Amino acid sequence: MKQQLANVLLIITSLFGLAAGAKAETHREIIVKLPYEFVVAGRTLPAGTYTVSRLSDDRLAGLSIVSQEQRSGVLVLANQFENRPGDDTKVLFERVGDMYFLSSIVTLDGVYTLPLPRSAVLMAKSRHTDGMSASGTH
Repeated sequence: MKQQLANVLLIITSLFGLAAGAKAETHREIIVKLPYEFVVAGRTLPAGTYTVSRLSDDRLAGLSIVSQEQRSGVLVLANQFENRPGDDTKVLFERVGDMYFLSSIVTLDGVYTLPLPRSAVLMAKSRHTDGMSASGTH
C-alpha cells in the first residue's frame, strides 16, 4: 500500500514539474544592459539593465521592459512576431539623430518588431533629403 501511495505521489509531483517547466519555457525573459537612453512606446528610458519578458503565452499580447535599478519600465505591443528562433538574445535600435528607438527584440523564440513613432520616421526621412525640397532647390 505504501509503495502504491509513493508511486502516486511521484507521478503527481512529476506532472506538476512538467507543467511548471512548460510554463517557464513559454515565458522566457532576457536581460540586456544598455549604455545609453532609448525611446520605446513613446517613453524615454535611461541607460541601465532591463528585463524583457512576455506578458502571456500569446506572443503578440505584449512585452514588459523593466529596470529595477532605474525604477522605470514600459509595456509595449509588438506589431509583428516572426517565428524565427535565434541562437542569441539581443535588442536592436534605430538611431535617428542622437536618439535611439527600440525597434526589435530577438529572443530564443523569435523576433518581436516594435513600431517606430511616426515622428521618428518623419525625422529620419527629413534628414535623408538634406534640406532639399521636392523641386531640388534650396
